[in-house]
Amino acid sequence: MKKETFFSSTLLVAALLAAALFAFTPPPEAQENPAKKPEKPLAMVIPLGKSREIKIDRTMQGDLRFEEYDESVIEVTYEGKRKVITVRGINTGSTDLTVRSKKGRRLYAITVMEEAGTLPSGVRVEVTGSTVPREVIREAVTASARLRAEVRPGARISVAMGKGDTIPAAFEGERLELKLRLSIAGPGYITVEKELPVTVERVAGEYRRDDLLLLSNDPEKISKEAVLLEAAVPLNRAARLMVHHQNYREGGTRIMRVLLSPAGSSPSRVLLVQSLVGPSTDEMYAGHLAASNFLTRLRAMQGWIVDIPEGKEYAAVEVPIKPGGTVSGLLYIVPLSGAALKVVVDAKGGENIEIGPDTSSRTRGVFQNPEISIQKTHTVGKGYTFISLGGKPYLREKTTGSENTGNYGVTYRITVDLENPYEEENDVEVCFIPGAGPASGIITVNGSLMNIPHAVNLQEISLFKEKLGPLEKKTIELSIFPQAGSNYPVRIVVKSRLI
Repeated sequence: MKKETFFSSTLLVAALLAAALFAFTPPPEAQENPAKKPEKPLAMVIPLGKSREIKIDRTMQGDLRFEEYDESVIEVTYEGKRKVITVRGINTGSTDLTVRSKKGRRLYAITVMEEAGTLPSGVRVEVTGSTVPREVIREAVTASARLRAEVRPGARISVAMGKGDTIPAAFEGERLELKLRLSIAGPGYITVEKELPVTVERVAGEYRRDDLLLLSNDPEKISKEAVLLEAAVPLNRAARLMVHHQNYREGGTRIMRVLLSPAGSSPSRVLLVQSLVGPSTDEMYAGHLAASNFLTRLRAMQGWIVDIPEGKEYAAVEVPIKPGGTVSGLLYIVPLSGAALKVVVDAKGGENIEIGPDTSSRTRGVFQNPEISIQKTHTVGKGYTFISLGGKPYLREKTTGSENTGNYGVTYRITVDLENPYEEENDVEVCFIPGAGPASGIITVNGSLMNIPHAVNLQEISLFKEKLGPLEKKTIELSIFPQAGSNYPVRIVVKSRLI
């Protein structure tokens, strides 16, 4: 009786298990094709007008079918003998491509893009100065390559920097042969990169006093694409260009350029010395460092000479400025031969932003004879001698008559005769005191450059002291220009102990 019960229970359990297994058994087709993870397409980027080859393996040989692709974007061909699929980009865009054979398939996600440009086969530059620093050579090579390359709108050319940099820190020879890696890159383009032969030759560069000041500071804040300055530099005239602009905090990245081109029907040979700083969120720092680097280079004539063909624009400066960033720069420009020079400063890219009227006292344009001479005498023991810089009278733009409030970029040459009429020794102290807000500067004292640190309004900064013996006379020569990003006017104060 117990055995029969046990047997019956066993049969019942077996029947229930069989029913459960039958209920959860997948259909035959599911058993034959178990579920797989979706195949991830292989991404490919193809330059417009160029081809890429796909080697196929043995599992994909035989008759191939090309499916699910946009024939307006790519052209697909198959060479059976070489077992190679060739995909050619015929229009910019994206498409999927499925390659099928009897034994399997391959998936590709293909994007066709334009290349950022075409690099020249080589670059040759002529640099000036007895010692030429690495940064000047790099700037000269970049600008010269930009002139000879084909660069797509919105793309930029650059020279690779880093451990593999072969440019010497200071070049003092007559000729230098380099191999430099240059690239052209930009959003929406395929980056083009190549190592190029670069020849650097050192030539003479003669300094001439500036007789034109070109000022680009209005509007100071860029809110749209615009020509910021357009000016002309006659042949054999020396011009100093000061640029100082901030990208508005909205509207995206913009490109600020300084473009030079022959103003006549012949090429123009041009001498350049330049310093550019930024973009920086500290406009006072940018203006100060640009002035310091510029004067250091100008005194040593550390620049380059470029031949600009007729009908060509030479981008001496091309710098992207992110929202809120400030770029400050100074360029010394002399057309040496050929045609006179057209100078354009513009801003490209970004979105136009509507803002209210600019109520600042900034200006732009061409100012002639940008030099002011001041003669002072300080008698030791008789009090203070005050020298105002950046105040009235202001230089006026030659066409519009607008005032250069603050006389930014104008060179002040100051001669101070010191006299000690007494029979005892005394010290003379020269100080810098901002009078319109925070300011700094670079001053030349008897031929030596001196950095003036940042000072707040009415803060007294001691620059140097000069000792005068009994009945002694001395003369000190000072030179300074109001720099961008600082607030002028300021005062130079000469003082000594009262007697």
